[in-house]
Order: sequence, then C-alpha cells, then structure tokens
Amino acid sequence: MEKLYVKSILSSDAIITVSSLVKEDVERLGYKKKIFVINPGIDERFFSTPKINTEERRDVIRLGYIGRVDSERKNLIRGIRVFKKLKGKNVIFELWGSYNLNNEIFKRIKKESEEDPRIRIMGPAPDEKLVEIYDSFDAFFFPTKEEGFGLPILEAQARGVPVIVFNDARIPKEVCENCVKIDDEIPPLDRILSFKENDKLRNYASKFSWENSIKNLLNIYNKLIEK
Repeated sequence: MEKLYVKSILSSDAIITVSSLVKEDVERLGYKKKIFVINPGIDERFFSTPKINTEERRDVIRLGYIGRVDSERKNLIRGIRVFKKLKGKNVIFELWGSYNLNNEIFKRIKKESEEDPRIRIMGPAPDEKLVEIYDSFDAFFFPTKEEGFGLPILEAQARGVPVIVFNDARIPKEVCENCVKIDDEIPPLDRILSFKENDKLRNYASKFSWENSIKNLLNIYNKLIEK
C-alpha cells in the first residue's frame, strides 16, 4: 500500500497538502511538480467569544490535553514526566481522549498517574463539550512528537488558551507559531497564565476558518483548470 501511495503521489500533476510540513515530506520523495498548501479549518464554534469569568480565579491551575491517550506519537509519557517536575500542589494535568485499557502505553500512563494524583485520566472528550473543556484549561499541553497539521493547537488558541509544545516536535510552523516551546521543563506558570485569553491567539487562529480554506482551495482549482 505504501508503494502504491508513493507511486500515486509521484505520478500526479499537482499536489495539495494540508500543511507546510507535509509539503516538505512530499518534496523529500523527489516530487518536482506543483505543490500547494491549503490548511484545513477549525469549526466555527471555536470562534465564539469565550465567557469572561467574573468570579475569583480558581485555586487550582489546570493544564489539559485532548487527543488519543494511548498513542506513541502523542508522546504523553514524556509530557507526564515533564509535568511531574512541577512542584506545586495546586496544578493538575487532565488527559482527555480515548484509549485501549490493554494498550501497553496506556498501562504506563495509568501507572504514572497513580503515582501522582495531580494527573487525571478523564476519558473521551464528548464532541458537544469540546469548547467547554478547552475553556476550562489555563493552558493546553500538547506533547506530541509529530503532527501533519495539529487541529487541537488551533482549537485551544481560538479559545484564548495558551499552548505548550516541545521544541523538537515536528509541527507545521504555521500552526505552532504562537506556542510556548519547551525542552524538558515547563516554564513558570505565571508566565503561561499571562497568555490566557490573549487576543493575539484568537486573532491568529481565526485565519484557519473553513471559509478561508475553501476559498483558497477554489482559487487553486481555478488556476489549475485555466492552465
């Protein structure tokens, strides 16, 4: 299947990729023809104005993750171990997403979480509650190794939630431009919280709407048809 997939790419007259990173991967295959990048969009509901919390700040600082919990690529083991370096008892790390109880990676994550009650395995994130879940985070910690695009990053930023990623992660530059990038230590939480509900994050994420994506796609199709 992989050979057929590569053969199909190399025999195409033009390629449309979802990110600059995927474009680089296609170029590494030796593809010499036209490559266009059309970023996908995120759902309009993420662009609604976050509710302003008029109550006093919670005593607990909540870092969150949304994605497959038992995936090796998502790199949660490393993320958890970096989180554990935080000494404060008033910070928690919520892991939202599906998992297989018999998966070896999940078993290790479960063991790590049992050793630190601040790490909480929440289970699948219901689609209808995604916005509410993002809004509950003070920061979104996404320890992934690699993303073809990285929708959760933009979804969080559209809600004004700062995003933490690893410096060595392969994430498209257009997606992680405004992320807090770390090596093996989470910076002071006060610094991260200063980005919360930042208009810069929401304004940048707003560029990744489905309306813009479709307009760009139609422009590319029209250019190809004209030629």
